Amino acid sequence: MVLLRALLLGPLLILLLHTHAICQESTGQTVGNYAGIRAAALNPSIINSQKYFLQFNLISASVFFQNDFAYLPKEDVNIWGLFFGADTLPSYTRTFVHYRYVDNERRKSSSMVSNVYGPSFMFTAKNQTFGFHTATRSYGSATDIPYEIPVFVTELQGYSALHHINFTDKNFQLAGLAWSEIGFTYATRVFNSFSNNLDFGVTLNSLFGMAGGYMKVYDMNYVVIDGRTVDIFQMNVDAGFSLPTDYNKNEFVRTPLFKGSGVGLDIGFTYTRLKSNLEDERTQRNCAYNYKDYTWRAGLSLLDVGSIRFNKAAEVHQGRDIDVYWNRVDTLKADNIHQIVHDVSAVLLGDANVSLVSEEFKIALPAALSLQFDWHLKEKYYINALAVHPVALYKYQVQRSALVSITPRYESGLLEFGIPFSLHNYNLPRLGTYFRVGYLTIGTERLGTLIGLKDINGLDIYLSIRVGLLKGKCYNNPDTGACFNSDKRPNRRKTSLLKHR
Repeated sequence: MVLLRALLLGPLLILLLHTHAICQESTGQTVGNYAGIRAAALNPSIINSQKYFLQFNLISASVFFQNDFAYLPKEDVNIWGLFFGADTLPSYTRTFVHYRYVDNERRKSSSMVSNVYGPSFMFTAKNQTFGFHTATRSYGSATDIPYEIPVFVTELQGYSALHHINFTDKNFQLAGLAWSEIGFTYATRVFNSFSNNLDFGVTLNSLFGMAGGYMKVYDMNYVVIDGRTVDIFQMNVDAGFSLPTDYNKNEFVRTPLFKGSGVGLDIGFTYTRLKSNLEDERTQRNCAYNYKDYTWRAGLSLLDVGSIRFNKAAEVHQGRDIDVYWNRVDTLKADNIHQIVHDVSAVLLGDANVSLVSEEFKIALPAALSLQFDWHLKEKYYINALAVHPVALYKYQVQRSALVSITPRYESGLLEFGIPFSLHNYNLPRLGTYFRVGYLTIGTERLGTLIGLKDINGLDIYLSIRVGLLKGKCYNNPDTGACFNSDKRPNRRKTSLLKHR
């Protein structure tokens, strides 16, 4: 259906295509005792119990896509061939699209996430840790989309199997958001009794919105008569966008780079059951405090609480109580965004300009509640459990995907290896793997897709380069280093006298 293709997919695709950042939770980057500042993305309090006292993230990048409608059969395409340009997308003659789709009547959803974390660091001073990070992030989500809409988008309005059916749909939404952020993290020990530690952490982010858009349909009652006619009995819809695009020419516009701003917050607690309750000497320098091993630890965090308000190149359009018999839908032109909006407004509301109701809007971040549990089996072997559940805080919001995972891992200073078993949105099982050699980490949550064992209905891959200094090791001269433990310094005067005797 041209109308649905233009209205539902257009703004979201434009937003995602103009996003220059490059997984959902990137287990290999955020889980473990060598994650450093990146662990704050799951729980800001966890950085207080890392094996590093000083750590730098040079770059961490991830890309994630998942949907439950369209897919590429594994027999028809090789994902690495596509990536390196040796293969092309298959074309299916009946629909003239480059994918197949799942034909059932369940509501559909999709998520697209890309993150790049730039220069970032953390520094631990005994029982408190300070962190700083920079990042460019983007999220796109389609939530509870009625089954017939993506079918119409694929088959177009002339698909007779869905003609003369009265569809009654309620409460579905598309949203996309791209932003840069600068964040400051603070974590401290708030309780310490024998082998029990409780850490609290908070991250405050300053957000700079680069692009945003949404469409929220409250209700839609309609019948597709044929390839040219739609009878809409009732429709209430809101839509807003602020994009790096000339709305009259569909040309990319670089300025202003930031079209909105906002504030974001992460907050969390971590309880740790230590193996030993021995305290380090209070006079030690920061580098000399030893890492304290644990039997298990559990964390609770609330992530990405906040929003971005767009007030540059921003438009909000609204349609209320729409009741129209739309003939010749197939003649709708889609040369540019303003033409689409004005033509649709003229048909549905009787005036090309009446749909515009505001020139600013707010989109909430992909907020989530997260639970973490890490069990130290023995020596260098661990099992991690993670749950992330989306939290709705505002009517226009990018939807984070739900995730439950179990990850056994081996970790040492030189090598780390994990195998995440996960459920995406509680119903899509995934098997992944990641490994770290020295300072380089590479991983995926979708191993079957990358090695050609599964149909391609998404993608997940991430990498990072991080360097750090371990707790309990001072790398300066043992006598004069700034990090040397002064209580263990030899008596220089006595040593000097002995040498002269």
